[in-house]
Amino acid sequence: MSRPTEFFKDDELVYWDISIYDADGTALDADSNPTVEFRVHGNDTLKTGGVTITKPAGTTGLYRVAHNLASDSDLSIGASVRYQETATIAGVDYVNRWSTIIRAEPAYKTTQDDMEDVVGDINVATTAIEGKTSQLTFTVANQVDANALTGGTSAADIYTYFTTGTNENAFKADVTTLESGGVVYDYVEQTWESVAEDPEGNLYEPIANKVWDTSIAAHQTAGSTGKALQDASVETQNAYVLPISTSDPCAPRGTALTAFINGAATFVLEFKDASGAIVDPTLEALYFVVEDGSTGTDMVVIPDGSLTKTTKNISVTVPASDNTPIGSYRWAVRTETNEKVLGYGVYSIQYAAQDDSP
Repeated sequence: MSRPTEFFKDDELVYWDISIYDADGTALDADSNPTVEFRVHGNDTLKTGGVTITKPAGTTGLYRVAHNLASDSDLSIGASVRYQETATIAGVDYVNRWSTIIRAEPAYKTTQDDMEDVVGDINVATTAIEGKTSQLTFTVANQVDANALTGGTSAADIYTYFTTGTNENAFKADVTTLESGGVVYDYVEQTWESVAEDPEGNLYEPIANKVWDTSIAAHQTAGSTGKALQDASVETQNAYVLPISTSDPCAPRGTALTAFINGAATFVLEFKDASGAIVDPTLEALYFVVEDGSTGTDMVVIPDGSLTKTTKNISVTVPASDNTPIGSYRWAVRTETNEKVLGYGVYSIQYAAQDDSP
């Protein structure tokens, strides 16, 4: 059978058992108690000192070996020990050899006293717990009868508890900062007074000033009110910005555009259909053309890519170099794909006074 692979040097006896069986596995006594000899690595002398062998009463084939490690100085920590067990059965000697090593005693070894102390502590804790749990009542299996409050469990009892004396004060929120004279109240009041002078709901002058005095340059997002106001006020040198309205393309109504000689001119043009609805000029590619009606010569053609278009109008700029000579011409806005006319009219280049000094 297996033997210990290590012993701990703690000046106490170490034990193991020798069991003897026949070929059928039946326990069998030896002719006499077996002998146990040992030798320490590096010393070939077989020794028996400190070894005792006993046979427990009422057993068959079982022998208990005790070896006192303190009996031999060679049995020191780190020593490798080889044991030889000899049992004589029916006059024949049977030998079993095995080895082990002696280790230092662990830093801490749990003793029976330690275990008894732990068990004692557990018993004390268990008794304390039982002292409380034994007070619980289980009218319904696995459900503890318990009160949220002392004095009753009904709704009326709970209400009475909360409303008795000053009990309810413990559950109220502290709103003193929201009351007149409180920190939050005073801050809100000061903020209100800084932006509004009329508590009755009339126009608050500070707010109005903030709106109307803000810089329009910071509000030029396409489609915004600021952008619309800016576009409505556009006026460029030597040009009138005129809205253009036309009816159905089959019977357009023209509007005269006026520019000044040798000056760039920018026009914002708007088109409407027969029902009066504004035509979205972004839906098709367009071009703007000015033509000399007497000769049929194009004076300027501005393609779609050079037009500034929104869903409501287009903005077109005629360069100063094209606003010459003085005269009356024709303009039109057409679609590039099928030459449909969205608007047309007289394009007049006029003279305006200018400083001719060097």
